[in-house]
Amino acid sequence: MTKTTFTWIGLFVPPERKPTDPPKIGRPRIHPVRIRQPRLIRFPGITADAKVLGVNRITLYRVLTGEFTTLKGLRRRYDALKAAQQKGAQ
Repeated sequence: MTKTTFTWIGLFVPPERKPTDPPKIGRPRIHPVRIRQPRLIRFPGITADAKVLGVNRITLYRVLTGEFTTLKGLRRRYDALKAAQQKGAQ
């Protein structure tokens, strides 16, 4: 077991190696690789819709997922907004 020392850089370095020494050649640096999954977009354009309706995006999301059941008026306004957007796109 080798003794480690604390350097001014803040790294624990074995005494036989200095922080300025190049890394050992032939030793691959293995880092875990995160594979990005495509995001699932349940309600496209929810941020812009919430701004038009004058509510927070999180509140609108919770109404649409059914977490907030008491805000039925907001759900009706959202459905009317989406219907108007569909009619305007055609």
